[in-house]
Amino acid sequence: MEKVITRKARKVSMENKFQPLYDKVLVKVEKEKITEGGIVLADVADKDLKGGTVVAIGQGHLLETGKLCPLQVKVGQTVYFGKLAGSEWGEDLLVMREMDIMGFESSE
Repeated sequence: MEKVITRKARKVSMENKFQPLYDKVLVKVEKEKITEGGIVLADVADKDLKGGTVVAIGQGHLLETGKLCPLQVKVGQTVYFGKLAGSEWGEDLLVMREMDIMGFESSE
């Protein structure tokens, strides 16, 4: 009997198994915007920054001395980045460098 893996189960396992290296961040991208009339807005029509939630982070920036400097973003934070930032990983995940993140929502 073959084991069937659903798309949702595969996505969850990708988030849980993927560990970014050094200054890389794994971000779950927010869903596309849909107007009240049901029209999906393309990225070209949306001039704001893209946003998402940090799912996993690397160990930190590798300095010339060989030491690691911890990242400023934390898992669970909402971050904002440019439209061309990162590389796609699955349907709604992006892997990007921390320096590609323009800012994040503070908890204060």
